[in-house]
Parts: sequence; C-alpha cells; structure tokens
Amino acid sequence: LTNLLYERRFGPYFVFSLVIGLDPKTGETFVYDSDNIGAITDNVNLATVGTASDYIFGLGMK
Repeated sequence: LTNLLYERRFGPYFVFSLVIGLDPKTGETFVYDSDNIGAITDNVNLATVGTASDYIFGLGMK
C-alpha cells in the first residue's frame, strides 16, 4: 500500500489510510496510519484521518 501511494504521490490518489489488525500470536491490536505519500506512523493507540480528524482526535484523548 505504501509503495503504491508513494508512486502516485503527485496524483491521482490522495488517500490517507488506516490499517488496523490483530496480532495472531499475542492477541494484541495494532493501528498504523499512512499519509498521502505513503509515510507510515508506528503502532499508535489512536489514529484519525479525514476532514473531522481534529474533532475526533479530541474525543479520543484521555
């Protein structure tokens, strides 16, 4: 996914993606987010994307 986004960083794809999963060995969840050029943020507890991300991020903080 990141390679595809980086190859098309000047168009036509402007995608911010979330990858959420479950580690089959430990049972722990993981969340990775990616910006429009494919840069990945390490495993985080909270990730938001989209036009309302500033508002949603405020709701998710403890």
